[in-house]
Amino acid sequence: MPVSSLTPYEKNQLLKYGFDPEDIAFYGKMPVEYITGYTSFYNNNFIVNSNVLIPRVETEDLVEKIISIYSKHKGKLSFLEVGTGSGALGISIFKNLLNKGVETSCILSDVSAEALEVTKKNIDNLVKEDNQSKINIIKSDLVENISALDEYDFCVANLPYIPHERISRLDSSVKDFEPILALDGGADGLDLIKKLLKELQEKDFSGNVFLEVDDTHTKEKLESIDQVSLKEVWNDSLGKNRFAWFVV
Repeated sequence: MPVSSLTPYEKNQLLKYGFDPEDIAFYGKMPVEYITGYTSFYNNNFIVNSNVLIPRVETEDLVEKIISIYSKHKGKLSFLEVGTGSGALGISIFKNLLNKGVETSCILSDVSAEALEVTKKNIDNLVKEDNQSKINIIKSDLVENISALDEYDFCVANLPYIPHERISRLDSSVKDFEPILALDGGADGLDLIKKLLKELQEKDFSGNVFLEVDDTHTKEKLESIDQVSLKEVWNDSLGKNRFAWFVV
């Protein structure tokens, strides 16, 4: 990666963690977050490696939305994040709801044991020790290994949603370094989203489900998903169709 092609953010990220931007050609097009081992998300520095997706700044909009909905919640609040990866989404929601005075607990789950090792490190680094027991980590293919789903107030997930035929056209900094398991959403990008919604319903979950989706997942396409109610679809900070709120 020639230094001339680095963005100001990338240069600052490298310098922050002791890397010389003039001396990183060895890494090729590897994202700077994987080079440094860290990324910034919602005012915290999260550990990342090639076992987890690098959280995108647009996903911060999903955190904002959920906090705005639940910041005045009375009593205990429990939520579930499926496909947590680095834990950036779930940890950010958890910490900020606690800061709002909401008595919060959560489960962070992922099918990848290697990803959950990263999640655990981020909990240890970013969550106060006396609050860490309020977060449970579970290895699970979607919600297969999670019981008592009727006890959770909401579910949030940033599952693989890119349509399969687009994977080969992704920038090499993405397709050659980030885990394909966290990117490929099947033929139309909705395979895992539909499967999650179906499993939640079958396992008696009753509540809100907040999802990040592809910009090709229009309101009409999402409304066609059987036996769930689509409450809202909204854009990210870049103006792209990006998030969906279902009620199961």
